[in-house]
Amino acid sequence: MLKLPMLASGLALMMASSAFALTKPAFDTGSTGFYYNRLQAGYEWTTFAAPEAGVAAPSAASGFLVNGRVFVFEDGVYLKGAFSTSNQQLDADPLTEAKGNSFTLGAGLRLPIAMDIDFRAEFDYTSSVTNEFEKGVQKKVEPRAGFPGMEGGLVMTTDAGLFASAALRVELPEAGTRTSLHSEVGFKATPNFNISGVASAPFDFESTTFGLQAGFSF
Repeated sequence: MLKLPMLASGLALMMASSAFALTKPAFDTGSTGFYYNRLQAGYEWTTFAAPEAGVAAPSAASGFLVNGRVFVFEDGVYLKGAFSTSNQQLDADPLTEAKGNSFTLGAGLRLPIAMDIDFRAEFDYTSSVTNEFEKGVQKKVEPRAGFPGMEGGLVMTTDAGLFASAALRVELPEAGTRTSLHSEVGFKATPNFNISGVASAPFDFESTTFGLQAGFSF
């Protein structure tokens, strides 16, 4: 019950802090602006660690992802959104699969801290569901579950077109707090088109996610 108030408080704090972002420092050349006005699409894979010695690790999961950010106030406050799918084989005979999808909506604050380097803070809410299928037939209908999340990290770019981001993410589902590290490394092939690789690793070390994506900045 306290999670939504916590998220609302975080958003209010972010908006109250936006005055710092709107006072543009002299070193802010806008070189990182493409990162916040961007639509991306790609594919990701998640591998799982073995639950205990002598037991095989669960099969990998994979799925499509679409995400984007867009400035809504000067070059400081932006909105974010994402949609992803996942498919994991649980058994080969009979073919049993876990299929899921998730939506994320949120807002963020860009704070330039040096030339070509930003700090960003984001608050969001994710709704997700995973259902089990046997030979293509759904076995059980699960309700969607929602939870707030917070993310903070750095965005860096270079004159050569290379860029990178690294962030700490905290999610608050009913089962308990989840903390993970997220990173992205990419290249701006043109001012509008970029490609990148992404990775995320939870602190519980139970899984690792990798992805490839193409982005269009506007």
